[in-house]
Amino acid sequence: MSSYLLDWSSDLSLKYGLLVNYYQEKEYFHKTMEALDSRYPETYSYQYSETTSHKILSIPFSINYEITNSTLTPYFNLAFAPTFFSCKVRRRNISEPKDSGLLILTGSAAVGVKLKLTDSFNILSEYRCDMHKGFNLECGIEYFLKL
Repeated sequence: MSSYLLDWSSDLSLKYGLLVNYYQEKEYFHKTMEALDSRYPETYSYQYSETTSHKILSIPFSINYEITNSTLTPYFNLAFAPTFFSCKVRRRNISEPKDSGLLILTGSAAVGVKLKLTDSFNILSEYRCDMHKGFNLECGIEYFLKL
């Protein structure tokens, strides 16, 4: 959800919103261990997997510049956001998952294009440089609340 806080012109505005994100990663590891006693030259090999789930809640404030104000609109924005990260790590063969949470201030810059379907609903695709996730191509929907 997004809403405009200040409209300086038809192309430049300050907006705020709520961003919710969830993603999951799975990694596989292969370990080989040598026998501890040199009388037994055997090696032991095993595999395990690790699944990491990330939940992100952010309240971004961004300066948004739209190049045109048409149905298909390219745009740029710079943002900062107080962000809460929650991370859960699960390893196969370990019953207790590790949980962690962190509240930080993040920033991002993005360039993208939005398809304006109504005055309050857009479909967008953007290439974003985020302080915590690096460079990403993101697609999504944007809904504006008129307060």
